Amino acid sequence: MDAIVVWRALFKKFGPLIGPLSTELLFARSLAAHENTFPWLPQAVSGALRPLFEEFERCLDNRTPEEIVAANTALLATYTTGLNELIGAGLVTRFLQATFPHDESNKNT
Repeated sequence: MDAIVVWRALFKKFGPLIGPLSTELLFARSLAAHENTFPWLPQAVSGALRPLFEEFERCLDNRTPEEIVAANTALLATYTTGLNELIGAGLVTRFLQATFPHDESNKNT
């Protein structure tokens, strides 16, 4: 699934820079920011047995492609905003361009 591939690529690229805990916390914050718009997204629960990203991956199984694209677009926007606040827009842009070099949307960033 494309949405999962994108997230894994982001985690792999930004994890070494900001740390695995920060990548997870930004992801959890992104989910929380959109829980009203997409109530089917998983919510961070203290003491959960399954990692939040695994819950996210599972919840996509029962969604239409349109729902997945809408939610993923919103989540990615929130996630990159959080990254901008942490490490700055210039560094985020360079890392995104390196992560997705063939993405046409990177040409204007």
